[in-house]
Amino acid sequence: MLTRRSLLAGGLGAMVACTRRKARGFSGYAFISNQEGGAVAAVDLEVFAVARHIRVDGAPTAVAAHPRRGRVYALTPANGSVHEIRTGNLTLLRKLTVARSAITMRLSPTSPSLYILCREPRQLVALALDPMGVEWTLPLPADPFDLEVSPDGTTLAISYGAARAISFVDVTRRQAFPLVHASGEIGLVRFQSDSRKLIAANVSERMLSIYHVPARKLMVNLPLAVQPDHLCFKPDGGELFVTGRGMDRIVACRRLG
Repeated sequence: MLTRRSLLAGGLGAMVACTRRKARGFSGYAFISNQEGGAVAAVDLEVFAVARHIRVDGAPTAVAAHPRRGRVYALTPANGSVHEIRTGNLTLLRKLTVARSAITMRLSPTSPSLYILCREPRQLVALALDPMGVEWTLPLPADPFDLEVSPDGTTLAISYGAARAISFVDVTRRQAFPLVHASGEIGLVRFQSDSRKLIAANVSERMLSIYHVPARKLMVNLPLAVQPDHLCFKPDGGELFVTGRGMDRIVACRRLG
């Protein structure tokens, strides 16, 4: 996933998904959402220059690349739409509206599926990508905040912000387990690489909460010196970097739980 904010905060090399164009050297495109410009910018990584601005209907906030299919998907939350872009010729292929408004989206690492967290109505939408269309939906019990899919593709985690809860969704059964209530307001959620532990940002109490995914139970709370507003794993998953309001520092956590 890549947004303009994450590009500035995390650096291009750590955040971008590339599509190969040549056999020699490091080549491909970085796709960056241009919210103010209503477009997705395709940056040629060989010359590090914008190759094309691909216009979409709305203000995109995030993009997800599917290199094997040669497609990029852009989300415009205000109108609840997903836009499919062909990477071969950098053109908009189609648009699909899934809700009146949305929040974020995640691409499955194991199947041609895209999950969209919607605000109006409160629901999770699963899209099949070949061809693109709604595969199933799941109503949500409260206003959602964030969504994450496990590395093995079997489980989704949804945080509910001020409702102080998390839910786990079984992708195979297309069902949600009962809410897991937390002690504070839950923001971002991230799975560890083994898919068996979930890291939840408890922003109101400035700590990370680690959950055992199969049991759906809290394992431990880790107090922080900063409010966990932003979470970023190293590519190998061995360290998590946490930034946010509070002390002027970055917190690095090694192999949590």
